[in-house]
Amino acid sequence: MRGINSHSNKSNTFLRYAKVYDVLNADKDYKKESIYIDSLINKFIEKPKNEIRILDLACGTGKHALEFYDLGYIVEGSDISKEMIDVATIKAKEKKKKIQYYNVSFQTCDLIGKKYDVIVAMFGAIDYLVNLDELNNTFNNIRELLTISGIFIFDFWNGNAVIKNFSKERKKEAKLEEIKVVRTSNTSLDLVKQRALVKFNFDLSRRGRKIETFTEEHLIRYYFIQEMHDLLLLKGFSILHKCPFLEPEGELLGTEWNVSFVVQAPSHTIAAKY
Repeated sequence: MRGINSHSNKSNTFLRYAKVYDVLNADKDYKKESIYIDSLINKFIEKPKNEIRILDLACGTGKHALEFYDLGYIVEGSDISKEMIDVATIKAKEKKKKIQYYNVSFQTCDLIGKKYDVIVAMFGAIDYLVNLDELNNTFNNIRELLTISGIFIFDFWNGNAVIKNFSKERKKEAKLEEIKVVRTSNTSLDLVKQRALVKFNFDLSRRGRKIETFTEEHLIRYYFIQEMHDLLLLKGFSILHKCPFLEPEGELLGTEWNVSFVVQAPSHTIAAKY
């Protein structure tokens, strides 16, 4: 997942998380996930890839952006965390990939002031919008940033699965080169407000010697599939496609933890390419 209620607090959430983000996600298959997004883009965008402009919102340390670049797209990224953007910028320079990054949030991404054929928000990032004002503001901004035929692709936590299957306590250990991270989490649900409060504790060590310990709290909202569908329709979006995450042709059963939507800005509809 990529959080506290206010915008300023959210930007502070990832201050120290940025340094361990890539370690914790060393086993994440960014290439597979990017190819999945590529398959969705191919359904609804007919332009050549080298003419398609992608904005990766809440891009984290830029690993998806690098994969999109390698697939042939024109790529830019943004994130609320300056620390994440700093890491992403260094990666792009080291790999000699021309990717522009912006230190803006969902709520301020309109400041980018450009147009994109595709906007993506992955890793359940939309769940950090915990109230309707934040979500409406974000949807308005995305509408402004999309081209006439542009599409928005995102995934979110499905409330049905969260309520049934969430784990109160979890532990993850990950290692990258000399750094080892142990992350323990404690999660509590607010069934009325549809929110999950995840309290993380991080223990960092190098060569077996502890070097740092810190904690973070992430406040996340889970959404139900029909709820998200209806909220998007109220904002005038066209729902082009819904599927389980990483299954572009999969049927939604309502029990999947992560659900993907592909939507298009108001007044613009196109047929899928099959």
